[in-house]
Amino acid sequence: MRLPRSVKGSLSEILARLVLAISPDRTPDEVVQKAKALFLDWLGCAIAGTMIEEGRAFLHLASNRADSDKATVLGLSEKRDPEIAALVNGALAHATEMDDSDRVSVIHPGAAVIPAALAVAEERSLPGLDFLMAIIAGYEIAIRIGEAVGLSHYQIWHSTGTCGTFGAATAAGKLLGLSQEQMVWALGNAGTQAAGLWQFHTEGSMSKPLHAGKAAADGMLAANLALLGLQGPKKILEGDKGFFQAMSRDSRGAAAIADLDPLPSEYKMMRVSIKPYPCCRHTHAAIDAAISIRRKSPILVEKVDRVRVETYGTALDLTDNPFPATPNRARFSLQYCVACALLKGSVTLSDFRPEIVAVESAKQKQLLSKVQVVLSPEIESAYPEKWGARVTLFMRDGTALSDMVAQPTGDPERPMSQRELLTKFEQLIHETKYCGHRALLTSTIGRLETVTSMSQFFPELRMSRN
Repeated sequence: MRLPRSVKGSLSEILARLVLAISPDRTPDEVVQKAKALFLDWLGCAIAGTMIEEGRAFLHLASNRADSDKATVLGLSEKRDPEIAALVNGALAHATEMDDSDRVSVIHPGAAVIPAALAVAEERSLPGLDFLMAIIAGYEIAIRIGEAVGLSHYQIWHSTGTCGTFGAATAAGKLLGLSQEQMVWALGNAGTQAAGLWQFHTEGSMSKPLHAGKAAADGMLAANLALLGLQGPKKILEGDKGFFQAMSRDSRGAAAIADLDPLPSEYKMMRVSIKPYPCCRHTHAAIDAAISIRRKSPILVEKVDRVRVETYGTALDLTDNPFPATPNRARFSLQYCVACALLKGSVTLSDFRPEIVAVESAKQKQLLSKVQVVLSPEIESAYPEKWGARVTLFMRDGTALSDMVAQPTGDPERPMSQRELLTKFEQLIHETKYCGHRALLTSTIGRLETVTSMSQFFPELRMSRN
């Protein structure tokens, strides 16, 4: 890929300059506050992940590894090696399908970036403000590379696993104090490891959290090796045998990266969405619309002739799954999620328990069979800037109830309030042993920029497995 003459250096060199330029005195307070909100959200998701089947598999893996005095694994009382901690904590946060997301790059940045930063910050007893700067930098790089690689990448590659590796390397590298040259090497080392395929979704298997965990751990590995002098390729992104060439048909390349001089005019973190429902983000606009309809009029299933869900192509590709038989399938089923929303007026973690998915109520089965999902050219034309949906109930008496949601709850244009964020956190940790530490955890994160050592944050997080 040939870069414009105005671009000085490789894309990795441009990004490395940005990473080193991010500092407390140059970062707007609103960005710092957003970073703290995303950390709180990540923590709740990771704690909740200790309670589900996929999360328990990762905890079992960690419990069989040798103890260490370096990094905390959520759900365990003993510390582990930092890379194992990053792997497991990243997987836990992604397992519930409730972690943050960016709609343009189509990645879940927090699940990869935060556990890598957390492990390094704890091991080195670094200040909370340094930790926040690292995750701000990690989000920026992961999202910009996600934008640059283009939407064709997402058809086969799971962007959280691929682009997340760059973000994790950035966050870890910033906390390790890498020089600009070393940061370029770290990005090169990250790109050569970037992976994660959508075949898990085709088969309904359980590998998705592994992508986030591996991105976190491999990003740490990339940064640590760069610190030790392992030179990664500086043109890992735009090179003839690099990331864009290998993994995209419509890469935007320099267009998404080369406008940094040296700091962005708008931080990508500010665009990141926080999810209110524990299922694929592509279902959320339809859930919002269904809940809105239910609030306006009680839904009697026997009076519903059919339900039409109109949305964009990517949502159909990933979530048109009319009769899910497992929790993983249900989390990626527009039909299941819309039926839950219409029947209950909510979609919660309990709706995806194996026993709930396997034994649907008679009303739910009846309603699921009536839900049709179709492509809307209007909604498709707005994607990926807007992930919208329209839900219409056609009643047996000839009337219709309809609602259109252009952008789902949790997007920057429709943000969750501070009270809603705290309520989500409480619900995520409610059934865990962390529940009694809610006030301490939220208050500590609220003043995280004043915490002198991140190792002080962790005693309340180390406890026996749930």
